[in-house]
Parts: sequence; structure tokens; C-alpha cells
Amino acid sequence: MSATTPAPGRLCQAAGSLAKSQRGLRRLSAGAAGDELARLVKVAAEGVHSLVQEAEAKNQAPRVYIHCTAGMGRAPAVACVYLVLHKGFKLNDALDHCKRHRNVCAPNWSAMENALRSG
Repeated sequence: MSATTPAPGRLCQAAGSLAKSQRGLRRLSAGAAGDELARLVKVAAEGVHSLVQEAEAKNQAPRVYIHCTAGMGRAPAVACVYLVLHKGFKLNDALDHCKRHRNVCAPNWSAMENALRSG
């Protein structure tokens, strides 16, 4: 587990696919699968990182609400990939972290691995 673990509820409590910012909404479609799902998960994770950086630049506590329809697949995948890419987690630890906050989450493991492997 990383020393930079987000406070409970910041990333994983409601887990997903919409992130609201001054630039509008970013959406990860429910119909995405395979390589497209992996690509969109990574794009969404980078969107989360961008929103965190914006808040930090304004000396605000970063709060990004990530959600999907059931909070089980897409949202936790985005949160896990964000934690791996930007907070130093290993993928298993990121999933464990999310499950502590949303025990029913079951993100697509191969989509997360592919998102992390892609350039």
C-alpha cells in the first residue's frame, strides 16, 4: 500500500465514469469492451488525475466523484488504474483498496492490465 493512500471516500466510495470539471463531463460508455474499454479506462484515469492536479493547484483538497451505473465495474477500474499510475499502488493493492470502500466492486481485470500496458 502506498504512503499516499487517499482518504477514505475520496476515490472509491462511489466509484465511475463521469467526472465533472470546468471543461464539462467526461463519459466512459457502458458499451465499451476489449481494447476500447482499456483505452477509455486509461483516458478516464488520466482525467481523474487532471482534476486532482487542478484542485491541488488551487490549494484545494482534491475530490473527484467517479461513478457508473452500479459502481461495480467501470468506476472501480478507473479508480484502480488511477491509483496504480499516479499513487504508486500495485494493481492488487489498488483493487483491495477499492474493495474496502465498495466491497461489491469487480472491475474487468484484463481491461485494467491492458490500460496499464498501453503507452
